[in-house]
Amino acid sequence: MLRIQPNPDSVPALSPLETQPPAREGHLLLMGGGLKPLEVLERFVELAGGGERPVVVFPMASEKSRPTGVELKKQLEAAGARRVQVVHIDERRDALKPEVVEAVKRAGGVFFSGGDQNRISQRLVDTPVLEALRELMARGGVVAGTSAGAACQSEVMFVGEGDETVLRASNIVTTRGIGLLPGTIVDSHFMARKRQGRLVNLVAEHPSLLGVGIDEATAAWVKPDGTLEVLGEGWVVLYDAAKARVARTADNRMAVSGLVQHVLVEGQRFNLQQRTMAEDAESLALPMASR
Repeated sequence: MLRIQPNPDSVPALSPLETQPPAREGHLLLMGGGLKPLEVLERFVELAGGGERPVVVFPMASEKSRPTGVELKKQLEAAGARRVQVVHIDERRDALKPEVVEAVKRAGGVFFSGGDQNRISQRLVDTPVLEALRELMARGGVVAGTSAGAACQSEVMFVGEGDETVLRASNIVTTRGIGLLPGTIVDSHFMARKRQGRLVNLVAEHPSLLGVGIDEATAAWVKPDGTLEVLGEGWVVLYDAAKARVARTADNRMAVSGLVQHVLVEGQRFNLQQRTMAEDAESLALPMASR
């Protein structure tokens, strides 16, 4: 019989109020990948200034960034954007160029493509462009992203390596994200690619961080008041290990008890600061199926 011992390396659990930043002025619109619903793109355009202000597309996560940028521009124009600028950051030094920083400063919104989130973090962390993105949020703009463009927004970011089929300490490789949604770990393609295991793995190791799993054809709209609203046809799954008990065996297998899971559908809202369903969420809940 294996003896389970407390994990000495786990991060002490903090209360939700200690882990979340104050309310900000801007919006985040994070999509889980796959189909980008027109209603979500239209919401992005609306939040970015209703088509009057310029929006910037960053396709840097894509291996084929040029055609990806062209396609995203067409999709945003179809959603009502009239001033779309595709900006390519092929190397980290491009994020130091004044003209790239100025493009973000002029914009009402910025949209990140899917692809490999490592390309985003490696090129933007600790650069003037990232600072300009924070300023955009502070003045009430919107930052959106799909797939990798959503996953990069948390402060702890998946690298995409590790065995996702087991729950084991130090199993999932992470790096630093761009951190526009601090206090979280964000994952995409969540239900479609069965990524529940790796997100549970990471929140167990980082219990002060809220796990946010976004399904395909679905968006998590994070508003200035700190609430998250679900848009689209899938689910947003939230994992809260702040009060969970985490232990591990001698061979680093983890045991978790008291993990809280929330599964939300379109129209439901969640208070990220309190880590509870929003006060009016009961009125939006689906009726229970008859037994």
